[in-house]
Amino acid sequence: MDILVIVIITQHGVEQMNNVGKFTRLRYVEGRPYTFLSSSYRRTEMYAQSSDVDRTLMSSQSFLDSLYPLKSSGQHFLPIPVHTKQASLDKELLNDGCREYDVVLGQVISSQEVEDMRRDHLRN
Repeated sequence: MDILVIVIITQHGVEQMNNVGKFTRLRYVEGRPYTFLSSSYRRTEMYAQSSDVDRTLMSSQSFLDSLYPLKSSGQHFLPIPVHTKQASLDKELLNDGCREYDVVLGQVISSQEVEDMRRDHLRN
């Protein structure tokens, strides 16, 4: 089976990450219940890292866009850096030498839900 389907992000996935960013902002920026982060991006207190896959990079950006939204329509977009590692050096991916990972990944790839997503993606 083509693995393409698990490396793309859907509009629903973008919306989910936006919601996580909004929740994180409410909780840790606006102080409900904790004030942990500044109200605007500061590189000295925020470091974003993602695996080097389009889906995860786009998820990270969606999260950060909601965590630090533009304050007014006249404000210029401030891209927040998302750092990556070359896939062969990225040990957080658990994609090498883990039998359980291989088993679960095989189950996910062969699931009906993934097959339906793949079919829908190919139609569009």
